[in-house]
Amino acid sequence: MSRFRKSITRAIYNEFGRFPNVELSQRRALGQVGTYDGRRSEFNWLHTLEQLDITSKELDPKEFGSFVEEQFTMGSETQVSFIADAAGRSSARMNFAQARSLVAQATKMTCYSLDTNQLRAAIIDAIDRGIYWSYDWVVVTDLFVAESYSQFYSSSKKSNVTVSAQILECPAIFNLADPQLQLGVSHKTGAVHQVIAQQNVTPFFLIQKLKGWKREYKIKPYWSPNELTLAPYG
Repeated sequence: MSRFRKSITRAIYNEFGRFPNVELSQRRALGQVGTYDGRRSEFNWLHTLEQLDITSKELDPKEFGSFVEEQFTMGSETQVSFIADAAGRSSARMNFAQARSLVAQATKMTCYSLDTNQLRAAIIDAIDRGIYWSYDWVVVTDLFVAESYSQFYSSSKKSNVTVSAQILECPAIFNLADPQLQLGVSHKTGAVHQVIAQQNVTPFFLIQKLKGWKREYKIKPYWSPNELTLAPYG
C-alpha cells in the first residue's frame, strides 16, 4: 500500500496540485493539523484547529465543474472508449500505455474552503497567546467532496480495464461515477487500482503551511507577524 500511495500521491499532485485521499474511507476535515513527509508521501494528523483553540472561518462552498461534466485523464496515451454489447449493455474501456496514468470522474463535486487570510491572523494570534505551533505543521484548508466518485489508476505499462453497466437503460456514453448504473469491472489486465461509484467521499484536499515560522522561534521577541505567510504546500 505504501508504494501505491507514494506513486498516486506524487502523480496526482504533480499533475494538478491536489492531494488524493488515497484511502477514501479515511475521514478528512477542514482544519486538520499535522505533518507531511514528502519523501514518503505520508501524512501524520495530530490535532485540529479547534483542539488548539484556533478559530477558523469557512467560505461559501463552490461546485466544482471538472470531474463532473467530463472524465479527467492523466497520461499522454490514456484512452477511454464506450461500447455496447448485443444485449444493449454499455461498457467503458480504459487503455493505459504508461504507468502513473489515471481516469477519474465524479458526480456533483463541491469545494469547501477555509478563509486563509482569517486563518493566518488566527494562528498568529494563537502563537501570541502562547499556544504551541510547530514549524513543520500543515493544515487542511480545502476539501473536494463528491456525491459519487470513480477512479482508475494504472501503476503498470500497457494495462486496461473495462467497466460495464448492469442495467439495460444506460446511455451509450455515461458518467463513470453514476451509482444508478450498477457499474462493475468486467475485464482487467495489468495493475489497475479501481474505485467505482463510491458515494459521499472526499477524493482530494489541499494543505497550507505557515511560511517564515522557524524551528528556533520559541519566544515572541524573535519573530515578527509580518514575516509569516500561510501558503499552499506540497
